[in-house]
Amino acid sequence: SRLRNPLALRFPLLDPDRFLDATIGLVRPIFSYWGLLAWLVLVGAGGVLAAMHWAELTGDATDRLLSVGNLALIVAVYPFVKALHEAGHAYAAKAWGGQVHEVGIMLLIFVPAPYVDATSATAFQSKARRMVVSGAGIMVEFGLAALAMIFWVNAEPGLARAIAFNVMLIGSVSTLFFNGNPLLRFDGYYILMDLIEIPNLGSRANKYFWYLVQRYLLGVDTVDSPANVRSERKWLFGYAVLAFIYRIFLSIAIALIVATKLFFVGVALALFSLASTFVFPMLKGIGFLFTSPRLQHRRGRAITLAGAFLMAIVGFFGFVPLPYPTVAQGV
Repeated sequence: SRLRNPLALRFPLLDPDRFLDATIGLVRPIFSYWGLLAWLVLVGAGGVLAAMHWAELTGDATDRLLSVGNLALIVAVYPFVKALHEAGHAYAAKAWGGQVHEVGIMLLIFVPAPYVDATSATAFQSKARRMVVSGAGIMVEFGLAALAMIFWVNAEPGLARAIAFNVMLIGSVSTLFFNGNPLLRFDGYYILMDLIEIPNLGSRANKYFWYLVQRYLLGVDTVDSPANVRSERKWLFGYAVLAFIYRIFLSIAIALIVATKLFFVGVALALFSLASTFVFPMLKGIGFLFTSPRLQHRRGRAITLAGAFLMAIVGFFGFVPLPYPTVAQGV
């Protein structure tokens, strides 16, 4: 697994279970209805302040975000925010009798971030408790973002205020678009799986989509459907399509934002995204068309349909006119 994904390496450090047992009493009140109410009030206050100061928060956002000094602050602040995030998972698991025997450092694209192994929560009989453990890190980050927002409003310009701005950014925007979004395989994804009670949602959704392609487009009648019951079909198909579209949207948006300040880095990100989203799957599909024994008596039909589909895509992007505006400064 580590060799297949060299940009997300994990290094276990120690067993925190005894420390968590000794300190769980300090945070247990958080995992109650009163704790939830206090969290809602805090996040609500932060949201109101953000709406009141929206213009100030978003003014020259790209320039401020991608400046060298701010990028350094993000790299410095990120591990501390994620440490509290992971502590939320760990204490949520301990609050209902789970065990946490591993904490360590993970390198996400060579940026260090802590992680904990709270997978013991998957054995909880209560679906709600499993969802709380999965969502505890998200709730911690929203709470931190709200506290940072309150501090940012009342602080004078300087380093502390810049740090608060980045805590807000990490705890709110990145959580909404990445960690808390169920279309990416982070915390929000596991919350959704427990909510709709469909395990291995992402991998089964992709398999179901390609099952439909093979069964109804290529005419392969020997392939088995990964949907165990009829009610799973709409979830699997919908998730496969929406997750694919969202990954494309997110990749392009990030590349465009980065390209405004770091052109060649943005172009490299865009090329990598296009390759991982289209080129590599296309090469895999070509290999399937020409070598799969499932297409032994249908290979001509499959190649014809695939070629027609490819030509339709090329025709759309090559001949359908798209908007091309240019904005220039008037004198």
